[in-house]
This record gives sequence, structure tokens and C-alpha cells, in this order.
Amino acid sequence: GEEVILDGSRTISPTAFSLVTDPAALARMHTSASNNVYAAVITDATLISLLEDPSRQLSVDNRMLQIARYPTFGLGYLDHGDILADDTGSANEMGTPSNPVGATVDLDWGQDSAKWSAELTRIKKARMIGYVSADWQKATLRLHSMDGAGVLRIMDATSYGFGNANVVRPYIDHLLCELDEPGEWYFDDIDNTLYLWPPSFLASTTAIGVWAGPEVFNIDGADHVHIERLTMQNLTGVSNGDGAVDIRSGSNNRVAGCTFRNITSHILAFNVWGGTNNGALSCNFIDVNNTSRLYGGSATESAIVPGSNYLENCHFTQVYSKSFYGKVTALG
Repeated sequence: GEEVILDGSRTISPTAFSLVTDPAALARMHTSASNNVYAAVITDATLISLLEDPSRQLSVDNRMLQIARYPTFGLGYLDHGDILADDTGSANEMGTPSNPVGATVDLDWGQDSAKWSAELTRIKKARMIGYVSADWQKATLRLHSMDGAGVLRIMDATSYGFGNANVVRPYIDHLLCELDEPGEWYFDDIDNTLYLWPPSFLASTTAIGVWAGPEVFNIDGADHVHIERLTMQNLTGVSNGDGAVDIRSGSNNRVAGCTFRNITSHILAFNVWGGTNNGALSCNFIDVNNTSRLYGGSATESAIVPGSNYLENCHFTQVYSKSFYGKVTALG
């Protein structure tokens, strides 16, 4: 009856953090940051490498945090009249700091354009994420620069041209000056400083974790394996397509009564690639970016062979996530 938690966090001691009081640092930040934001200089090479990954996530006491972003919740809106110039590069071309190939837009969202401009001049880590080129495609584009009037240059080109979507709906993340509420964080790649507005009092026992765990179970060619009443959390995988539970082949393998929490790319929570009668029963999936894959069976011109793999009586929810894609399962 004990609770078993398999946790992939790379931990950071809360005692490494101190309240930001330096006037120069506060000048780069949101006006609400004073007396609220803490910072720690990260010296561990593995942690630095993890935090430099723009898709990395953090948690405090197993509560998912949010990368500093604008708007704080939901998506912003761009009218087609705000698009001053389309992409200058070819489809999906990646620009460089010396040669941006993305669109130029007039971003009139009420942002502090001076602080955005300073931040984008100093470090080009910010990204625009959302539906900017097609209503069905969530794109990620790096930002290049902003002038004092709020005119934004995007570094990367889109798939189909900026503004071809019926409504342009993006948000922007990785801006220190938008760290403006509890539960947000930002990592500065230049001075290796991690900024954090903790969601609650930062005590000596507070667990601060960088999601870093790999696959937990890989089942390939085994039958009748039951994984029950475990919690798997704070995972990111190693290779694209990994799963916290990854069933490659076999039959009658079952995951039951488990909780999958705080899981993001490159990993999914639950994968069935093949085999028969494999599935998840009565599981909870909480703050998981892409939840599951349910493949199996085969079809030819003469016959359809069912895989009979399943997801049954499971609960899928986003509690603290503000930007996960929200995909429940891929069927194939």
C-alpha cells in the first residue's frame, strides 16, 4: 500500500537561491519581480546543459512551473494588418543572428518594448509559438530583435508564410522581463543564472527539480507483464518517440492504476508500438505534453487483423501547464 514514485528530476538545492536585489538585474526584469524573484548561479555542467534546452521544464514540490512567457496565459492575437513584411527566407529556413529570415510584425500587446529590445539584443533565446502559418500547425520560431516601438523581427521562416492562418495566435516564451507571477522561471544562458518566482515559500526542504528522466519501462517481446500503482514523473526521455512505458511488442501487457505526471518531449507517457492486447487501465495522466501512442494490428487488401490494444478508464488533465499541446493519443 505504500506510494512508489519513480522520479527523473535532476535536483537543485533551494539553498542555492537568493532574493534578487541587484539594481542592474532588477532593471532587466518585470516591475513585479522586486522582492519576489530568486536566482541561483548554476555551475554543474550537466544541469547547465539541461537548462540550455529550450523545451526543458522545472517543478517545485512536483508542481510544474511555467517558462516566463507573454501573455501569461493563453494566446496573443495578431491582425493581418500587423504583419509588416512576410518571411524573406524559404519554407522552414532557419535564420541566424546575422541573417534573420522571418517576418516583421508590429507587436502591439502592451509589452515593455524597451526591455524586450534589450533582452533580445543580449540573448536570442525567446521564441514565438503558436498558430502563425496554418490553423492546424503549431509552429515554433526564434525571435531576432525588437525596436523601441514594438516592431518585432522573427529569426526563422514559417512553413507556409507568416499570416496565412485565418487568425494568427501565438505566445512568446523565454523572456526574463516577462517573469511576472508565482510559478514562473527563466534560465540565462550567458551567465548561467536560473531565475525563479517560487509558487510558495522557498524552504530548505523545498524540492526543486529539472525534468530529466529517461524511459522507465521498455517491453519488447515479453508477455503478461503488469505494471501497477506506480507514479512516474519529471521525465523528458533521450530519443524522440520514447515512452515512460514503451511497449514495442508482446501481448497481454498491462499498465494499471498508475500516475504519469510532468512529462514532456522527447518522451511520451505511454507507448504501444505493436503486439496485441496491450494497454493502460485506470491511469492518470497529469501535465503531460504528448500523452500516448496506440498502434498495432495490420491491414492488407485481403484482411484486417486487430491489435486489440487499448486505453480504458483513464483520466487526462492539465493542472499547471499553460502551453502543452494537449494531445491525448495517436492512433495507427
